[in-house]
Amino acid sequence: ALTYPAIVVTVLIGACITLLTLVIPQFQTIFAARGVDLPTPTRMLLAVSAFVHGYCWWLLGGVGALGITAWLVSPLPVVRAALGHGLARLPLFGHIVYLSTVVQFARMLALLERSGLPLLDTLRVVTEMLTPGPVRDLLTNVRKQVATGTAISDALANTRVLPPLAEQMIVVGEQTGRIDETLSAAADHYEEEVRIKILRLTTALEPLLTLMVSSLVMGVALAIFLPLWRMNGVLLKH
Repeated sequence: ALTYPAIVVTVLIGACITLLTLVIPQFQTIFAARGVDLPTPTRMLLAVSAFVHGYCWWLLGGVGALGITAWLVSPLPVVRAALGHGLARLPLFGHIVYLSTVVQFARMLALLERSGLPLLDTLRVVTEMLTPGPVRDLLTNVRKQVATGTAISDALANTRVLPPLAEQMIVVGEQTGRIDETLSAAADHYEEEVRIKILRLTTALEPLLTLMVSSLVMGVALAIFLPLWRMNGVLLKH
């Protein structure tokens, strides 16, 4: 779902680097030779271009070092847990990540229950395979309570981590002895909700990306052409 926005942003970053390191310095030479009084947008653009051109390799090295560091520390449990909780709090993607974890929880629990695995082993496997975040933390506490003889629905009561429908499905499943079927139904429901939310998000991202690209192009064009228009005005007066 994020492939198209990622491609647009990557191309946009590449275009910005190319402009700032190769194109804008050529105009700086022209403006300096003509002695034109540069407007504020042009001076800002030239300052950014000079910074990127002068520290380009340092910036690339810093980005590469950050990428390697992130790749090395990402498998650490503490980092994975912090990342999972951070993603769950994001304003746009957070709820999608949360619902995806709910679907993951319901699918795996239903599958392992259907296979006849003991409940405590089922909860342990599901907990280990869940994406770090609030749902995984909840399931860790639920497993401890189930080990003392508490039902899953009682352990989930008043926790308010899972959606109400998922909790009700677990209650009905335990009462009827068909928890695998009720959890599968809950997973289907939330999977469809995730699909709709992702569709709406990508639909909203397209015009935002178009607006961002258009604003960038307009800003660069104005910063370059304003001094050229002033130069033409001076030449016409003479």
